[in-house]
Amino acid sequence: MLAGAGAIWFVAVASLAQTAGELKWQVRSPNPSVFSLAGTLGTNGLIYGTAWPDLIAWDAASGALLWSTNMDGRPLDYPGSLVVGPEGNVYVNTTEGLEAFNGTTGAKLWTSRAHGPISIGPDGTLYVTAGNLEAVDPVTGNILWTSFSSDTSSYAPIVLGANGRGYIGEMSDGSILAVDLRSGGEA
Repeated sequence: MLAGAGAIWFVAVASLAQTAGELKWQVRSPNPSVFSLAGTLGTNGLIYGTAWPDLIAWDAASGALLWSTNMDGRPLDYPGSLVVGPEGNVYVNTTEGLEAFNGTTGAKLWTSRAHGPISIGPDGTLYVTAGNLEAVDPVTGNILWTSFSSDTSSYAPIVLGANGRGYIGEMSDGSILAVDLRSGGEA
């Protein structure tokens, strides 16, 4: 540094400083109904919600409404009733059964007679519990296998273990069932 030369310091002030808990946007249902489920975030940056009779998608960053599409059945308000698969499809548990939609466009893909809370296995297989356990093909909606008929919870999805087993509560006696998901039989 030369003698007598001054140093100039720059201080960056964040003009867009964020405050913890600051409201960024608010989305209201585009129809007279209210959202029946909390939004579910997809890996594509979209949030999905249901306000009967619609499945609705909006941008997570801006809150911009992207699309809305009708469902055949009324969505159920339980955990596991609105999930997004690894391929980006959206699955909804409704009074008419499972309904699948393209997560980017909202196009309906299929309806399945299987119904109940949904869990998604590492290979994308949908596991649905409501009185029995059914494995559902995520591409076609076809039921791949039905494990057993019992008093399993219609309100809680099956818990998927890394060991290929699933765990679900039995309503009548409060027990937990362990199921081998690779074969569909009790473990």
